[in-house]
Amino acid sequence: MKHSKILLLLPIAFFCCSDPSLTPASLLEKSIEVHDPNNYWPQLNNRFHMSIKRDGKAERHFSILINNPEGIFEYALQQGDSTVTQGVRHGEYYVSINGSSNFNDEIKTKFQLSEERTQYLKEVYEYLYGVPMKLKDPGTIIAPVLNEETFNGKACWVVKVTYDPSTDGETWYFYIDKESFLLAGYRFYFDESKGDGEFIFVDSYQSLNGLQLPKLKKWHWNKDSTHFRTDELLKIE
Repeated sequence: MKHSKILLLLPIAFFCCSDPSLTPASLLEKSIEVHDPNNYWPQLNNRFHMSIKRDGKAERHFSILINNPEGIFEYALQQGDSTVTQGVRHGEYYVSINGSSNFNDEIKTKFQLSEERTQYLKEVYEYLYGVPMKLKDPGTIIAPVLNEETFNGKACWVVKVTYDPSTDGETWYFYIDKESFLLAGYRFYFDESKGDGEFIFVDSYQSLNGLQLPKLKKWHWNKDSTHFRTDELLKIE
């Protein structure tokens, strides 16, 4: 995932694929058919209302708009009496507070308002809502070997994905449920040799015109498997 910064290892049983006729490419195609049977992802134009619960912190509510046909992304967060909106429209960055774009640098710092931050949010949420479809994007390198692993109690196929260091150089592992072909979750490393990064369990899905969207995601640190965050999709408009 280009420029992702989102925020070891579990004891695992890791085996070579027992079905020689199955390849990572064919498995991903099958998973995409299940996740998006009506090819709705390219047409997606919806707002998602979400909550994030972090251990030891107050629950946060916000919404994101993903409009793929027009290349629009928007993130809106309620902070006290202020509605902070930042987005990208046709490649152009914009930001407002309570509908106004007239504010000083102190306010920008307080609310973390910057083009870089907005682009980061766009890439993170479009990626995590768009996989496995986005694994067909240019620059995605699919490893030729397919493996098997038990992940979140489910028997899964495992597909390894890397990205060129000129983009971000991250390494991802996608866990595809052997029964449903839905993503059971994913794991990523900034530098796999250090055991950094995170893994995410997808505990449930919500359907939108056939498109299967993660409803409940639970985040853990790779370094010690500690859970630190839960994301929930509350409503779709």
